[in-house]
Amino acid sequence: IKCGKRKSILKFHWKTKKVKRIQAQCGACRVKYDNIKYSKSPEAYIRRRLMNLKQDCRSKRGRKKVLLTYEQLIAIYKRQIKRRGLICPLSGVKMTYKLGQGDILTNMSIDRKRSDKYYEKGNIQFVCVMANKMKNLYTNKILYDWSKNVARNLGKNYRN
Repeated sequence: IKCGKRKSILKFHWKTKKVKRIQAQCGACRVKYDNIKYSKSPEAYIRRRLMNLKQDCRSKRGRKKVLLTYEQLIAIYKRQIKRRGLICPLSGVKMTYKLGQGDILTNMSIDRKRSDKYYEKGNIQFVCVMANKMKNLYTNKILYDWSKNVARNLGKNYRN
């Protein structure tokens, strides 16, 4: 994707693999291209999520380490899909894998079953973003109990 518009050199990013040079696409076009590229399949989406997790681990203190390769993560994903399809094991909602459209609560998220442990074999499952956000700091039991309470009380008081 290239827009073909003339832009300031400040809108372009540097490539620094072997030789330092300017990328052919401006930052905005690059983001659009990446969003399309990584939304084509669940595997591509997972690759992007893994790259983000690994970047976060390096740059933010307190983040849990990622001890899985892309191939190991895909193997876990395929086992889960074989059992459940693209259904979130926590919410029962069909998971999606679209980037560039804001915070999509049904998008797939890489969840640590035990939040106090690393991203490692045996501690990973794929859930939707909303379920992962709700479960972020607590166990499945606490999530279940609170969700049950919220649903019961919201049912009593909810008006359209």
